[in-house]
Amino acid sequence: MSWFNWITTPPKIEEPPKFIRPPLKPTTARRNVFYANVDKQKVVDYIKQIYRFLGDKYCFVSGGFVIQDDDNALLQLLHPLDDKILKYPLQSHTAFKNTKEEDMFEIHVPSKEYNLTSSCKCADGTVTERPVQNIKWYPFIDNDKKFIYLKLEDHPTIDIGHAIQAISRYGLGQSNTSCVDTRREDCEKDKSGCKYKTDELTPTRTYETITIDGVVCSSDETYTRKGDEFFIPCCVNNYLLDNVNREIQFVVTDNNISMSISSGVEPIVVEPIVVQPSVGGRKSKKNKKMNKKTKKNKRANKKTKKQN
Repeated sequence: MSWFNWITTPPKIEEPPKFIRPPLKPTTARRNVFYANVDKQKVVDYIKQIYRFLGDKYCFVSGGFVIQDDDNALLQLLHPLDDKILKYPLQSHTAFKNTKEEDMFEIHVPSKEYNLTSSCKCADGTVTERPVQNIKWYPFIDNDKKFIYLKLEDHPTIDIGHAIQAISRYGLGQSNTSCVDTRREDCEKDKSGCKYKTDELTPTRTYETITIDGVVCSSDETYTRKGDEFFIPCCVNNYLLDNVNREIQFVVTDNNISMSISSGVEPIVVEPIVVQPSVGGRKSKKNKKMNKKTKKNKRANKKTKKQN
């Protein structure tokens, strides 16, 4: 190509791939209070299954997950429940985002309603735990595969508690400490540095082999690792979602895990948390009239009693 042709027809610059969100299921009502809380409970149960999968060996209370979601199964569950859509520059933990313009999402799970905690057993037998009231997540694409970044937090982003924690970690360099390892994707910002980022430590990042109902599931990472985040392969993600309300048996030997459901075990029935939608705070005209009538009747009854 001559220099003249190069100036007149410059080479095309390829843009990074954008995540195209699939259409939501028609049965999902985004703002219906009853169904929203039923699906939120399913998300909470899914996270509890993840922590059963982690076990004592890989449990952590500070960090994030990268979950392979080839079939959009997790995306379809999370997306209708967004309580908050975060735009740049309110976003954090954006290491995996394809572009700054893409949204980040939050699902609020107050402790009074859902009682979700990330709890891990320490080497001395004690327990370290952290309340979870916010689920931060966003989808991304890497190596032409679909993933969900998911992080459990004890405060929503727009909250004084979250602001104090951010200042403590990023401003003062004081991170949350616990008896178990952290699994943060931005581990370079911690004083202890990264522990699982390099390829030499690959065998200790997660289980060496994962067996589901007798079939070996690949635990190979199919994305570009950023730090110490914990990776969950697609086969594990789908199995936990399909059996979110069942009692899964996890058997760990050395650095291997097998997952199965005993025959005859019925699904765990979870009662949905139903929150009555607010009417706007003001009483309707009919209610006001009824209240006035009842007050008048009470006064009339008092007068008749006095006269008698």
